[in-house]
Amino acid sequence: MSQSPPTEPTPVQDDRPRRRKRWPWVVGVILVILATPLVIWWGWTMSLRSEISDRLDAIRAAGEPVTLAELDAWYPTPEGENAADHYSAAFNLMVEDEALEARLPGIGMTAEGMPVDWPAFDVPVSPQMLDAMRQYVDKNAEALAGLHEAAAIGQSRYPIDLTQGMMTPLPALDRLRSAGRRLRQEAAVAAEDGRAGEALQSTAAMLRLARSLDEEPVLISSLVRMSVDVMAIEALARVLARTETTPEQVSQLEAHLRDALGHRTFRRAMAGERATAMTFFGKESINLAPMGGPNTAIPRVPGFTDRDQLEYLRLSEMGLKVLDDPGNPPDLSAQIKDLPRYCLITQLVLPATDAAARTELQHEAQMRAALAGLAVKRYQLENGQLPQSLDALKPKYLNEIPTDPFDGKPLRYVVEDGAAKVYSIGKDLNDDGGVVFDANGDRYAEGTDVVFRVK
Repeated sequence: MSQSPPTEPTPVQDDRPRRRKRWPWVVGVILVILATPLVIWWGWTMSLRSEISDRLDAIRAAGEPVTLAELDAWYPTPEGENAADHYSAAFNLMVEDEALEARLPGIGMTAEGMPVDWPAFDVPVSPQMLDAMRQYVDKNAEALAGLHEAAAIGQSRYPIDLTQGMMTPLPALDRLRSAGRRLRQEAAVAAEDGRAGEALQSTAAMLRLARSLDEEPVLISSLVRMSVDVMAIEALARVLARTETTPEQVSQLEAHLRDALGHRTFRRAMAGERATAMTFFGKESINLAPMGGPNTAIPRVPGFTDRDQLEYLRLSEMGLKVLDDPGNPPDLSAQIKDLPRYCLITQLVLPATDAAARTELQHEAQMRAALAGLAVKRYQLENGQLPQSLDALKPKYLNEIPTDPFDGKPLRYVVEDGAAKVYSIGKDLNDDGGVVFDANGDRYAEGTDVVFRVK
């Protein structure tokens, strides 16, 4: 029996070289998968930074600052006399008297913790209140004289260092507001005494005091400026109602109001706020406390912080459009709410800026209504009666009827019970017929208008 030859075993193939060849491809695919999000993130970041750079270049091209150093240089120091130096000297002369101040309208508080209100604009001040006001004015006579002297000086810069950003001390603001209150007491005392010329000079001094902040590119300074202007407007209504003025005296005060309306000061404040905010976006660690957030530091995350910065630039510029087209304002609150949660700086800073822009609209409405109201007063003094419409003022008393900053239409006008009301429809954008106070006695609330009254 024959035997078949033995078969040789099949050799086992070694696939290790093939596996070694596959590993680079596997690693490469894994690296590509891992790198793709990084490449996308890097491209996104570079795109954001390019757009931010373009926007900052456009701001600089418009002559506005984007750094704190540029901001400080943008607040000019007068070449000649500096009104701020004279105002500061007058502030140092102001006399405090808490017991006396507690009895003063617009300053004091009642035992129940309520503010001591001014009487209605055409109602006499009580003898007891007038006595306290007169004492207060007498005690502050030297300071008031200094305020009047400073009012005659043009340009102003208070001694502040804006390179400190949000930590910049602003010591003049509280004292400036207190100075405005003293001038208002002085105007009211003169009005009660029938000294129309002096009362109007004190009112003009309030307007000039507010102008000392026109160039200061800080949002809170702009709010103080508005508050002093409002003091002047409210004092003016009382002076016109309580004294016998001449057309020449009224015309002189009109010039001060026109000067106040000729400045685009709020735009400067917004530009300063923006330059200050830019410093936060460039830091490696951002403390939220100076912006009203928690006392927490968050790291700067490329891309995400850049998106925050870009949204801030976009929305802050959009917010200024409320001044140009208030009848159709952008809904910033909704847009801020829809931002990604990591846009923390924009969400913290912009709501206050938006609210300030709307406050500026109301301030502008008050100033324009007062300007038209002075023209109404001049017409009354020269013709012996109130005009039936604002159109009757053209062209002798007004070239054009001032527009309502809330809707762009001419200011409204009504005559009721022997008194004229020049008014803006106000922030609710409804014409309420010149209603001054709501059911709770509040001004500038829903259902009221922004009104200047002439009797």
